[in-house]
Amino acid sequence: EIGGAYGVYMMFMQNGNMFVVSYRDPNVEKTVEAYMGAKDYIANFPEDEKLIERMIISTIGLMDTPFTPSLTALKTFNMYKSGLTDEMNDRERNEVLSTDCKKLRSLSKYLERLNKDAGIACVGGTKAINESSNLFLKTEPLYNS
Repeated sequence: EIGGAYGVYMMFMQNGNMFVVSYRDPNVEKTVEAYMGAKDYIANFPEDEKLIERMIISTIGLMDTPFTPSLTALKTFNMYKSGLTDEMNDRERNEVLSTDCKKLRSLSKYLERLNKDAGIACVGGTKAINESSNLFLKTEPLYNS
C-alpha cells in the first residue's frame, strides 16, 4: 500500500488456487515486482510476533465476517459444490489462529507458483496500463468512449 495503492491482499483458496490483488494502484510494474518477490519476503519473514498477531486478526476478521441470509445460502451452496465441510473450515481457522513466524515462513514454497504460473491482469487508467504494457500479452479497453 506504500506509494499509492488503496489496498492489497493475497488469498489462498482451498482448491489450491491463489491470487494477489492491489486496487487503485498507480504503480503496476512495481506492484508486480513486489508480488514476484513475495516468496523471498515470506521465506525471510522477521521474528515479529506483533505483526503476526495483526495478520491473524485481519485474516480471522475476513473469515468471520457476518453474512446475510442470501450470502449464507451462497456460501453453503459453494461449499457443497466444492466438497468443503464445516470441519475443513474449522481446521483452517485453527491453523490461522496457531500461526507463528516459523509456520508463515514455511508457506514460501507455495509462492513459487507466482513466479512460474502467474497470470497478470490489470484494470486501470490508460496511462498506467500503457506505461506497463510490457507485462501483458495484450491490452484492450473495457469500453469505447
